[in-house]
Amino acid sequence: MNTAPSSPHVLIVGAGIGGLVLGQVLRKHGVSFEIFERSESRYARPEGWAVALHAILPEFFAAMPDDMPPHNELTHLHP
Repeated sequence: MNTAPSSPHVLIVGAGIGGLVLGQVLRKHGVSFEIFERSESRYARPEGWAVALHAILPEFFAAMPDDMPPHNELTHLHP
């Protein structure tokens, strides 16, 4: 007998800003996920620098889980 899971398990390809934000939003909503990244670098990624979030900041912060540190304490200097 084949039974469907009660909620999906999401596979996220890419640990850039989009993939990481999606993972946090899924975590906030209790959805299981895994992130896959092919790059070996833990810090700098040549892709994704053109992403601009300033126009959606209120929605962006509202989508983040409550246990995330305050956004004014986050910096790329402390990965």
